[in-house]
Amino acid sequence: MSIVPIRAKWKVKVKKIDGAERTVEIDQDATVRKLYSTVRQDLRRNWGFQDAIQLFKGPTLLVKNDTKMRDSGICNEITLSVVVQTGPDKWDLFVTLPGRSSPSTITLNETATCDDLYKKVAEIHGNGRPLCVKDPIGDVLSEGKATLKESLYDGARLTAEYRQKWSLIILNQGAKSTLTVEVSANAYVRDVFVEVRKKIPVGEGLILNTGTKELNNCMNDKISSVGLTHMSSICVVMRQKGGSDPRVQMLQNCPNKDVVGVSTPSIRACPYCGALVQHTDACKHMACPACSREFCFICLRKKEGGWQCGSYNSRCSPASRQTYIPG
Repeated sequence: MSIVPIRAKWKVKVKKIDGAERTVEIDQDATVRKLYSTVRQDLRRNWGFQDAIQLFKGPTLLVKNDTKMRDSGICNEITLSVVVQTGPDKWDLFVTLPGRSSPSTITLNETATCDDLYKKVAEIHGNGRPLCVKDPIGDVLSEGKATLKESLYDGARLTAEYRQKWSLIILNQGAKSTLTVEVSANAYVRDVFVEVRKKIPVGEGLILNTGTKELNNCMNDKISSVGLTHMSSICVVMRQKGGSDPRVQMLQNCPNKDVVGVSTPSIRACPYCGALVQHTDACKHMACPACSREFCFICLRKKEGGWQCGSYNSRCSPASRQTYIPG
């Protein structure tokens, strides 16, 4: 049977100017930085202290660093003075980045936000890939305006990892509202359309625009290849039925042709991505030249789990002429 040694605890008293005292227990091998963190958490919990503190051993300020307490003249049952520090406290956070064995030190005011921390981590990492930061217990630290002292503590050891999920900000111009969708970092543009449609269930087609280009609902484009990344903004508007879109006019005015014995408009819009497809010859089953997905040129049913309209040369009921561009 192995014997696990019990690490001794020291009792350290801290005393305010008005004479009020608190006693904290801390491992005898702890650093001065850990002592600051332990005292501050105790005072916050018991006295409601929210401000940064300074600890004094007699007239001497204890410098917050990684020196062992015993090497700074601290011993069991010692009494220290505690005062409120003027101005925000400086925190050192230790962040282990992807592919690196030793942590990087980031120094920020305790009043800095989690957004500020993410910016610093991105600057140090430098390769542009979106990261998420995990707190000491492994939970992802949310980006936002929450201050560090609301989420962490001085000396916290954090881990940065590549994001497996990206959040995209969707600006719904029609409803004048903002929503967020989450997709895989390796997602295709069509996956963004799917997620947006879950949040905006409309019959009309959607137009997604990054501000510099209109996105095509095409399975061959990854979101990273069209300039999107974590927290990118996308504008969404409803595609109007009919109207001035020349593609819709083409769908409405193209001549009919015989497709396996069924009179059918000679041009269709792919029901997946909206690309225009003209029937030239052969059967009714088509593969879109833009997105490669298959559908029936006559009834416009998608091949999902198999053909729903019979074999390639069998007749089916023709869908009406399309009045808007899908996607």
